[in-house]
Amino acid sequence: MNTIQNKTPKIVGVFVISAVLVIGVYVFILSGPDEDKTNEQVSVSVVESQDTSESSSTVEQQEVTVPVEPATTPEVVPAQPQVTEPTNVYQNGTYTQTVSYSVPKGHTNSIAVSLTVENDVITYVNTNSKYEDRESSEYTDVFDARIEGTIVGQPLDDGFVGRVGGASLTSSAFNTALNQILLDAKS
Repeated sequence: MNTIQNKTPKIVGVFVISAVLVIGVYVFILSGPDEDKTNEQVSVSVVESQDTSESSSTVEQQEVTVPVEPATTPEVVPAQPQVTEPTNVYQNGTYTQTVSYSVPKGHTNSIAVSLTVENDVITYVNTNSKYEDRESSEYTDVFDARIEGTIVGQPLDDGFVGRVGGASLTSSAFNTALNQILLDAKS
């Protein structure tokens, strides 16, 4: 039992020393060095007690000085915008396609589509419709008048139309021509 009592103060002393060091380092890290200081030193006092007998004890104090390097902050470099050339899916140019299509009463109409592409955007469109009957003329004339306002300024991929000016067959023939223009513009 005497040996356990003799070792108890030493164990307590080691814990005290460890706790003081941990607390000192922790406080130092939290406070951080000031920017205007270049070199600092931190002093930590360590108190060690030893008990060699039950009735007498000695206290020993040590001071440890640890040099501290100043904190460096990473250099902040402003981000430079990346300038990249636009990658076009389609080649710039003017493309022309003609499509024939059947209309009621056994007639055949055709539409010639001329379309200019710049940076994948439709910048110009012109259609020229040919028809054999009077009823088709009413639809194709309205289609020809409205198609430019419908697709100019749109991306080439979005140039497909629904029913423009009531001309569903002419609109379908236009989409067939546009599909061929898409294929031609990719090569």
